[in-house]
Amino acid sequence: MFSVVQDFLASLLPWHGVEVARQVAVQNGRVPMIPDGYTSVPDALRNFVAVFSDRFCSTVASQAYMPPFYTDTLPNALKEAFDNPNSELRRPLVFYINHDRSIAANIFASQVLCSEAVSSLIRHQYVLFPWDISSDSNLMRFMEFLQASNMADVRNMVQRLAMHKVENFPMMMVVVRERNTYRLVDYCKGTDTADQVLEKLLAGVEQYSSIRMNEAAERREREEREAIRNQQEAEYKASLAADKARMEAKQKEIEEQRLEEERKLKEEEDEALRRQLVASQLPDEPPASAPVAEIINVKFRLPEGGQDMRRFRRVESIQTLIDYLSSKGFSPDKYKYFNSDFPKKEITRHFDLSTNFTDSKWPAREQIFVEEI
Repeated sequence: MFSVVQDFLASLLPWHGVEVARQVAVQNGRVPMIPDGYTSVPDALRNFVAVFSDRFCSTVASQAYMPPFYTDTLPNALKEAFDNPNSELRRPLVFYINHDRSIAANIFASQVLCSEAVSSLIRHQYVLFPWDISSDSNLMRFMEFLQASNMADVRNMVQRLAMHKVENFPMMMVVVRERNTYRLVDYCKGTDTADQVLEKLLAGVEQYSSIRMNEAAERREREEREAIRNQQEAEYKASLAADKARMEAKQKEIEEQRLEEERKLKEEEDEALRRQLVASQLPDEPPASAPVAEIINVKFRLPEGGQDMRRFRRVESIQTLIDYLSSKGFSPDKYKYFNSDFPKKEITRHFDLSTNFTDSKWPAREQIFVEEI
């Protein structure tokens, strides 16, 4: 029997040659599930599966109920159980801890763990991580695994029972994760029946389902609060941006008004200087007592109902009349001048402005209509 198992192990474990496999230590007359001196955890667990299968599931019928042991490291088992990208596939972890010196080692494995109900429930609802603590060295390694994974309650219980109550093994320990903390929620002893184990496993599934629902609700609440905070922050930023835009627009408007006022003031100052300059170059208005034959009288009809009167000497050019109006603020680039003829004539287009009034046959009395362009 031992030779067959050792040959089987040699075929499964790349770290054993055939001769090495045959030299695996025998404990209590049987091949150990995890031999001392293994090279890696996956190799050790594949050895566990091979020996377990040979002991308890060697027939075709019993293979159907072979427990789904996880055969990678404990950190990876925890990721598989609690960090699956699909949250619907997350499930609790259950340890199966074997001790060959316990009188229940065979009965529990064959009649409880390999029962149809228990193995099926574990297959669909748990990640099953196995280990063997039959040797002190493997017990210490397991303690190290648990300590590294922050499972103090599991570690303390296993260590206490391994030292004082070996008859409690094999043990199944149900672990859940709540708020990023691993918690032992229940355990099964080697003396428990299949119904008792099934009840505890179902309770563990229900408890973890409740934890997941609470965490999902808390996650939704966090997401909702975060969404509200993000919305409020976005609205606040939008409000700040709107306020800033309004302030910038107001400042721009004020600046434009200032520039416009400066432009208008400069225009007015330039216009006043221009009018002063033009006025300073005008000949004096002839007195009212001047001979009638030497003067003409012009009445100006100004925009918005304004009027003005001015005498000019007949020998002065028509440009003098234009300059006079320009000195009053009615420059030819903004206004047009029409005489009283019918139809009216525009002065700057129908008269040679350099000729004097006599040569242009200007009437003694004339009305000039000033219109804005």
